Amino acid sequence: MALKPIYLVRLAVKNPEMDAKFRAWYNGVHLPDLLKVPGVVKDARFDLIKGDIASLAIYEFPSVDAMMEGKNSDELAKAKADTQARWGSYLDPRGERYWCDVLEVYECRRDGLLDSGTSFVAYSTRDDSMASKYIVGELLPELRRFGLSTAVLYKVLYKDPESLPDRILMLQFKSEDIKALVAGIDGVISRARSVGLFEKLTIAHYDFAVSYTRNPPG
Repeated sequence: MALKPIYLVRLAVKNPEMDAKFRAWYNGVHLPDLLKVPGVVKDARFDLIKGDIASLAIYEFPSVDAMMEGKNSDELAKAKADTQARWGSYLDPRGERYWCDVLEVYECRRDGLLDSGTSFVAYSTRDDSMASKYIVGELLPELRRFGLSTAVLYKVLYKDPESLPDRILMLQFKSEDIKALVAGIDGVISRARSVGLFEKLTIAHYDFAVSYTRNPPG
């Protein structure tokens, strides 16, 4: 199954005591609003297991042109405005938004990116060729020991803020309990960090939470 362009969002609230309320709003209000954005064909939201930003959401589009139409749509503008009106003063300033196209598919299971534990890896590099060689020759063989099922590299077309990395490597695993794999995955990424190819290298691990396109309400 071909993987497609994605809009990827990482958000959190500053006060952990408000996290449950924020997630409930995100699941019950914000996700349905974003499904009104033209071109969205799949959605999924994930909860943090280990890392920096508490919520990861992915919205898939059939093409880059369709994604750009969605990016510039009134529906997305309204959803963003509603987020700011309700939560602007409570949001963690580290929030991230990426508009991405597929650069390389290293592993791909039939269902794509949407319904299992996920490791989010972001980085920039001055040498895509050498970085790709390291991913293929060193990183992925080690990650396959943990039951790697999907590995896809995205190039970031637009990002907010602009200081964010420009490559995203999304990893998913066969295990239903990604928590048991986190220490091992972190070790592999730590070794990658030491080789000097990857700048702004960030990793966070997430459990699948909800998908309205996969499991519609009611």
